[in-house]
Amino acid sequence: MMSFTEIEERAYARHGGAMQVNATLNSPLSSDEILAISDDRWLSAFSKIVFQTGFNWSVIDNKWPAFEEAFANFNLRYCASLSDEALEEKMKGGKIVKHWAKVSSIRENAMFLLDLIEEHRSLGEFFASWKAEDFTDNIQLLKARGNRLGGRVGQIALRRLGVDTLVLSADVVGALAQAGSINKMPNSKKAWALLQETIDQWQAETAYSLNKISQLLGLSYGDIYE
Repeated sequence: MMSFTEIEERAYARHGGAMQVNATLNSPLSSDEILAISDDRWLSAFSKIVFQTGFNWSVIDNKWPAFEEAFANFNLRYCASLSDEALEEKMKGGKIVKHWAKVSSIRENAMFLLDLIEEHRSLGEFFASWKAEDFTDNIQLLKARGNRLGGRVGQIALRRLGVDTLVLSADVVGALAQAGSINKMPNSKKAWALLQETIDQWQAETAYSLNKISQLLGLSYGDIYE
């Protein structure tokens, strides 16, 4: 397995040095900041990336105020209570994207998030309690219990909200393969376990956040030109 020091040096060599690279990296929020995020913002963020997947992101950005209005600012109980007929009616106005599977995912994910609140008091408490050593289990939970939150979808939403996470982009997966870890998006218990083992090893080496490890991995991938 490649050391993370070597990966970091590759990222710096490819992108102008440590100072320039580190100035571009974003950091996760603190636990207190995550606790302060209201429950509706989690549903909004998950829903937005669900709609952006396969669409032009800027189109969804421009339409998002209409989504917020249509879904009562993503009030979880309101969204969870919507009937099929109510969802179909919302699509008729032309203000939101007409895609039944994605529109209905708002209701399904509202129900999922309400279940998490029942179990953990608030979504902020649930996500603020996440630990790096449980990363792969947590990501698989989103896929198993959420609707359309597998793959990179849930990871991107979490990054936007400030939760410390890897985003398994094509470059990050390529860098993981280059380092001797997984060689594609994990789709088996063995692959997820190997990814977690890799993360644990690199965190023990560097004490870096998952955000930083993820971003440096992506920047390290590819050729280095003199």
